[in-house]
Amino acid sequence: MHFLKLQIQHGGDIHEMILTTNSNDPTVEELLRHIEKQLNIPMDEQHVVFKGQSLQENPQGKLRRYGITNATLIRVVGLKINDDHNHPSEKETIEVRDFRENIKQRAINETTPIPRIYDEECAKAKLSDTTTVILPSGREMNSAINKARRASTPTIPTTQLFDIPEPFTKTLHDDDFLIVDKMITRRQRILLFASREQLKMLLGADTILMDGTFSTCPTQVDQNGRFRPT
Repeated sequence: MHFLKLQIQHGGDIHEMILTTNSNDPTVEELLRHIEKQLNIPMDEQHVVFKGQSLQENPQGKLRRYGITNATLIRVVGLKINDDHNHPSEKETIEVRDFRENIKQRAINETTPIPRIYDEECAKAKLSDTTTVILPSGREMNSAINKARRASTPTIPTTQLFDIPEPFTKTLHDDDFLIVDKMITRRQRILLFASREQLKMLLGADTILMDGTFSTCPTQVDQNGRFRPT
């Protein structure tokens, strides 16, 4: 007989759970059955997450394969069943949908990092306990929100002739960020980006170090730096 001690996070609570098994490397299905038995959450209602991995997608997968060992913390989303077999109400479903939409719209309209948006929306949202239980984690939402943000981001141009959308020429405080946009020849264009504060720091520095991330540039772009002592 083998024992695996786990911590199961469900809603705002963390439960200690002892997984008893005949194998020294139990499967996801065994974990799901123990969660159903000890937390009263039906297996088909469970969404078990560990480090962004949805475990229930592979019931026969070994826990050790996912890096789950003693004292591991695992997050479980799913409603406990009562005698009346309650399920999320329409109100709770709408709350989750609105929460997702708020994050999506902020991700599209802002440059704030998505994890920060998620945390801020969680802090100001007044969600019921049931909604909190079924609310997807930031990691679970990250892919879809990133996709929505990328869809609203201009594609990388293939020539030197393109317009720069105004939001990309301003800082978050609506100050100028694009300070030089000059065509040298038909195939050469210089773009310089800097805020006033950055220029003050640059001009006030005694030493200037320069570098270029050439390997990450689009193929039609060069990063060149020259420094001439005066």
